[in-house]
Amino acid sequence: DIIHSTCTQDDPNVNTALVDLGHNMTYCRAKMTDCEHVFIHIGMGFHAEFTLSEGIQFVHQRISYLRRDVLPPKVGKAREVAEHLEGALDLLESLAEEIRDIDVTNTGNP
Repeated sequence: DIIHSTCTQDDPNVNTALVDLGHNMTYCRAKMTDCEHVFIHIGMGFHAEFTLSEGIQFVHQRISYLRRDVLPPKVGKAREVAEHLEGALDLLESLAEEIRDIDVTNTGNP
């Protein structure tokens, strides 16, 4: 799922991989001569070398951690911000209506 790999017909010692750069939207094609080791960004600009099986395990653990511990508080904060925005929009609509009412009262025309 994370790395889609196929052998090239030109050189059986070189594998090409379609690597997901993020959100299953952006991919990049990579050529690998050593398919046993991969470098994975582990955060703050650091990369670590893993065997392929270790790398896949690390990525799955990282995704689990992000879904379990990082995402829920961020979703809660995003919902809170959305509620505040909805309240602000309601207030602005009420103010706009009051301004229209004042204009109608002062001019006598709708």
